[in-house]
Amino acid sequence: RRRHTRCADVTGVQTCALPICLDVLEDEIQELTTLKLKAVLLFAKTDDAKKDNEGVESWNPDGLMQRAIKTVKATNSEMLVLTDVALDPFSIYGHDGIVAGGKVLNDPTVEALCKMSVSHARAGADLVAPSDMMDGRIIEIRKALDRSEEHTSELQSRPHISYAVFCLKK
Repeated sequence: RRRHTRCADVTGVQTCALPICLDVLEDEIQELTTLKLKAVLLFAKTDDAKKDNEGVESWNPDGLMQRAIKTVKATNSEMLVLTDVALDPFSIYGHDGIVAGGKVLNDPTVEALCKMSVSHARAGADLVAPSDMMDGRIIEIRKALDRSEEHTSELQSRPHISYAVFCLKK
C-alpha cells in the first residue's frame, strides 16, 4: 500500500502521488505518532493540469494541501502542522511569483500568498511558512490571517530552507 518514491535531491525525503497519497499520509502520521514525533512540514506537488500563472489551486479549499492538512489533523489532532507557502508548486512557470511581461509581479504574488496562507489556516495548519522571496509578504500574510480571524496560525519566514527569520503570533 505504501507507494512513495525517494526524493533524489534530499536525503530521507519521500514523495507520493495521488490518489494514494492521503492514505499513505495517514499511515505515516500514525507511524510518526508511535515514534512520539510532534510536528510535520507539508509541501505540495501539484498536478500539472491544475497549474496556472496565479497559483489559484493553492487556495482551493479542497486542494491537495488543504486535504493533507485535514488528514493529518484527523489522524492526530495534536500533531503540529506546518505548511510551505510558495507559488512554485502551483505555477506553470515553476516560479515563486506571478509572471507578466517577463517580470515577477511582487504585489499580486503577495496577494496570492495571503490567500494561500488563510486557506492553510482554515484547513487547520498551526504554522504557515513562506519560502518565497517576495517583498512585504510577512506583514501582509499576518494581516490576512488577522482579518480572516485565523489567529491560531503562526507565521514563520524561511527565506531559504535552513534559516527561520522570525515568528509572529497574535
